[in-house]
Amino acid sequence: MRIYKRAIASLPFLALCLCAVSLRAQETAPAAAPAQPAVAPAQSSEQKKDETKKDDDKSAGEIVKESTQGTGGAVLGVLPNFRSTNSGDEFKPLPAKAKWLIGFKDSFYYTVYLVSGLFAGLGQLDGNHPQFGQGVEGYAKRYVTSYADQAIGNIMTESLFPVMLHEDPRYFRQQTGSVRSRLGSAVAQIFVTRTDSGGRQFNFSEIVGNGVAAGISDLYYKDSRNFSSTGEQWFTAVATDTFSNVLKEFWPDIKRRMTKKHDTAVQP
Repeated sequence: MRIYKRAIASLPFLALCLCAVSLRAQETAPAAAPAQPAVAPAQSSEQKKDETKKDDDKSAGEIVKESTQGTGGAVLGVLPNFRSTNSGDEFKPLPAKAKWLIGFKDSFYYTVYLVSGLFAGLGQLDGNHPQFGQGVEGYAKRYVTSYADQAIGNIMTESLFPVMLHEDPRYFRQQTGSVRSRLGSAVAQIFVTRTDSGGRQFNFSEIVGNGVAAGISDLYYKDSRNFSSTGEQWFTAVATDTFSNVLKEFWPDIKRRMTKKHDTAVQP
């Protein structure tokens, strides 16, 4: 049984990412931002209370929108990007409703259905899970289970476990530094995450959440109910999320590079 389909499907994206980053490295550094005044004007206690109240009154949707602002939407037009934010921004903990919203948005974004169809097609070609058979019926069963793999994994790692363990499910882009350091940050966030209090701890939501999702998949993958197959499913989910972090880290750079080339091409 081949259950590395998600990792294999992600490799072309990773290759494209690394190629684009190498091109990005050749660009000159952006101009420094103008210096800010050394002393900010004092705020009254009433103004601070008003600002605090505005933050408290924000809906989950507004918080999620703020956290993804400027990250470029769907990565490569395929990968949902509702949980990316920039590490340099002021840290604001997500309320529970925002964590649930992130998980559901990632699970019901329209491209998830397209990716599920791709995975189902790969499974059909490879003959994965013979219990499903072939033909239209076999493809339909593989499509449903492929979608279930993604949706259950998203809810576990981005909503349920982060809410229970008070962990932050977002990916924090480093934005600056060498390619190596940014790659290291992307991989490290698989194992170390921020908490609602702003601290850092082992990423139980990612590791344990994907493990639980892999265990749940045994309910519908009846021909692969053994420790080895479940472990491979678990590893594949974590590896796929690692590729996802890498793509989210460099996607804004890739997008800027593509936009710059397009603007140069359309100039008279």
